[in-house]
Amino acid sequence: MRWNCQKDDWPHFAYQAEVFREFENDFLALSGQVLGAFEHLSREILTL
Repeated sequence: MRWNCQKDDWPHFAYQAEVFREFENDFLALSGQVLGAFEHLSREILTL
């Protein structure tokens, strides 16, 4: 697999956003959970 910048149509390449939409939504939901967990852990550590 080549890097995007190695492709002939760089930097004017195209992609189908709907193909990535489910992955993007999952990533956003899970990253929010991770951030919330870290925030909770930080509070616990600060109150020890």
